[in-house]
Amino acid sequence: MDMRLTEERSRLVRDVAEQALVKLVAGNETEQGKGGCLQVFHVTPVPCNRGSITTPEPLFACCFDGVNRGKMEKYIRFATEKALRLYGGFFNEQHRASCQSRDRATEKYAGAITVCARHGEGRISEWIILSFSGLSELMDHELVIRIAEGLREHGWDIEDDLDVLRKLAPLSD
Repeated sequence: MDMRLTEERSRLVRDVAEQALVKLVAGNETEQGKGGCLQVFHVTPVPCNRGSITTPEPLFACCFDGVNRGKMEKYIRFATEKALRLYGGFFNEQHRASCQSRDRATEKYAGAITVCARHGEGRISEWIILSFSGLSELMDHELVIRIAEGLREHGWDIEDDLDVLRKLAPLSD
């Protein structure tokens, strides 16, 4: 599987995310009617004079119903911040979820995870970051895990134990 998203894969990511969002907020009065913004990044090795470094490459972004124009920019900014902070923590401190470096005082929230996808004949590992903003922190965190579960159900070979990532959730919003 080439991690670049084709139009078909982009549609699948959006559909899986939308279904996960609808199921997650169903029955939750404080979250019903809300939307948010999802971003997916691929962590790509880049050659340099010291070997290789990595850089997050945006693969996909979308916003879901319930997001008004005024909040859309904020949610995009938060989703991007979560992913980039997690990217730095992933390589420097082996963080797997943005909640491991959350700091509400500086608007650094939970809602992004890294997952490893295997593909190809040599079973090459590729890391992707799923990041969402628009719900409460706990719900953002749970949503990206559910998106990963949904992608796995649709044939993405995500090798992670997602329950381990689920347990990293902040204890409260």
